[in-house]
Amino acid sequence: MSHEAFPTTLDAPPAPAADLSLGDLRSARAAITIVFLVNGTEIGLWAAYIPLLKATHQLSEQRLGFVLLGFALGAIATMTMTGWLTARWNSGRVMVAAGVLCCGALSLPALAPSVAAFAAAAVVLGAANGAMDISMNAHASALERVWRAHIMSSFHAFFSLGGLIGASAGSILIARRFDASSGMPLASAILALVVLATAPIVWRTLRLAASDEHHTHSASAPARPWRALAALGIVGFLCAVAEGAMVDWTAIYLSTVLGAAVSVAAFGFASFSLAMTAGRLAGDQVVSRLGHPVTLAASGWLAAAGLTLAVLAARPLTASVGFGIAGLGLANIIPIVFSQAGRSTPTAPGIGVSTVATMGYAGFLLGPPIIGFVAGHVGLRIALGILSVAAVVIGGIGTVRARQAGAR
Repeated sequence: MSHEAFPTTLDAPPAPAADLSLGDLRSARAAITIVFLVNGTEIGLWAAYIPLLKATHQLSEQRLGFVLLGFALGAIATMTMTGWLTARWNSGRVMVAAGVLCCGALSLPALAPSVAAFAAAAVVLGAANGAMDISMNAHASALERVWRAHIMSSFHAFFSLGGLIGASAGSILIARRFDASSGMPLASAILALVVLATAPIVWRTLRLAASDEHHTHSASAPARPWRALAALGIVGFLCAVAEGAMVDWTAIYLSTVLGAAVSVAAFGFASFSLAMTAGRLAGDQVVSRLGHPVTLAASGWLAAAGLTLAVLAARPLTASVGFGIAGLGLANIIPIVFSQAGRSTPTAPGIGVSTVATMGYAGFLLGPPIIGFVAGHVGLRIALGILSVAAVVIGGIGTVRARQAGAR
C-alpha cells in the first residue's frame, strides 16, 4: 500500500474552478450539507417505521431480515453504476436526481399492498439510496479538492445528525397516529422538496466536479490507484463491519449478556450514535491538525479501546461508555476513506468513492450476521471481540502509514 493512499494534505490546483467566488463555494458546501442531512433523515425515518411495517405485513424476524437484505443488495447494485454516471454526467446533477428519487422511493414500502411488493419496494429504496450515497460523497470530494481543506467529516456529521432527526421525527409521527401509509409519504414529499431546493445552487456550481475531473491526472493522484483503493476498501470494510454490528447488537448485548432492562439497553446505541456525531463535527479540525495517517491510527486504537471496554464490562453503564468511545473512534474513518478514494483514481471521484463504498456496504451487510453466527457458537461477548480485532487492524494500518509519512 503506497503512502499516497493516505496523503496528509489537500493540494488540488485552483484552476479552472478559480472563477467560482467564495460565496459560490460556501453555497455549494451548504447545499451538499443539506443533501447529507436529508439522506440521514430518510434513513432514520425508514428505521423508525420498520416495526410498523413488520406488523402490517405480519412478518417474522427471519422474513423481515430478507427484506432488509434486499435493501442492502439494492444499494450495492447501483453503487458502481452511479460512480460511472457521476464521471459522465457530473456528480452534482446525479446527486440532485438521485436525492429526489430516493426521497420519493421512501413512500413505496408504506404503499406496498403485499409482502412481495414490500420486498420489491425495499430493493428500490435501497437502490435509490445507494445512488444518492455515492453521488453526494463524490460531489463532496470534488468540493473538498477546490476548498483546499479537510471538510468531509462535517458532511458525515450532518448525515449522522439527520439519522437522529429522522428517528425522532418518525417516533413523533407514530405517536401522533401517522401510520406508515400516511407518515412516510408525507415525509417523502417534504424531503424531496428540500433536495429540489438545493438544485439552483448545485447547478450554478457544477464546475466543482468538472474541475476535479480535469485534474484527475495531477501529481497528487497516486501512481497505482487501484492498489490504493484496495487498501482504502479494506479499512472501509472493517469499519463498516463494526458500525453494522453496533446498530443490531448493542441493545441485545446489554439486555441478554449484562441483564439491562429493555429501556436501558437502548442507551448503548444512543451513546454510540451521539459520540459518532460529535466526533464527526470535530473531525475536520482533527484531520487538519494531525493529518490523515495519524488520525486514522488514533481512530482505530480509540475504537479498539472502547470496544474492548464494552466486551470486558460487567455493568451496562460501563459497556455503554465503551460503545460511546467506540463511536468516537469510528466516527472519522469512513470520511477519511471516502475523501481519499475520491482522489485516488485517474478518472473521476465517483469511481473511487463507489469502489470503496461498495466494499463498505458489504461490511455493513455482513457484520451483523457474522456476529450472530459466531455468537451462536461461542457467545455474544466473545463474538463482539471480533470488532475489537477489526479496530486494531485499522489502527495498525494507520500507524504504519503515519510512520512512513514521518520518514519522508
